[in-house]
Amino acid sequence: MSRRVPGIVKRGFTLVEILIVVVILGILAAIVVPQFASASDDARVSAFATSILSMDRAIRLYQGKYAEYPGDPSSGDLPAGLDEFIAAEDYENGTPLGGVWDIEVEYGGITGTRCLVGAAEGAIAIDDDLMLRVDAVIDDGVDSTGAFQQSGTRYYWVVR
Repeated sequence: MSRRVPGIVKRGFTLVEILIVVVILGILAAIVVPQFASASDDARVSAFATSILSMDRAIRLYQGKYAEYPGDPSSGDLPAGLDEFIAAEDYENGTPLGGVWDIEVEYGGITGTRCLVGAAEGAIAIDDDLMLRVDAVIDDGVDSTGAFQQSGTRYYWVVR
């Protein structure tokens, strides 16, 4: 048998009140989390677009200084001399959307090109949907035409 002591009131939440709060928080989380995921993808698309245009600028500066395009090393390896125009870690750490950077010279996969910079599949697969969003930001939104094109599992920006 319990006794009530005058002047002391037990305070607390009931189980039902706690469950209602948990359910409301769950509903709010379900609404908010997808919003953050979309914002994260937008940021990655913007970062990639900025990076590929910076690579284009670096290659054009190299070509202007040396009257030739940089070499064509393996995917993910920075061509010799290009580190003068772009930070090596920016190139060697891969792209913001997955995959590794790749430079191709006299590439036959996209007709009429002399030099390309783009993303090749590396340890992380490239997300085709995000690449289409990049194309819409920096080119014509179609991955088979314009300056930004898909060739197999790779995406390239035509350096002009």
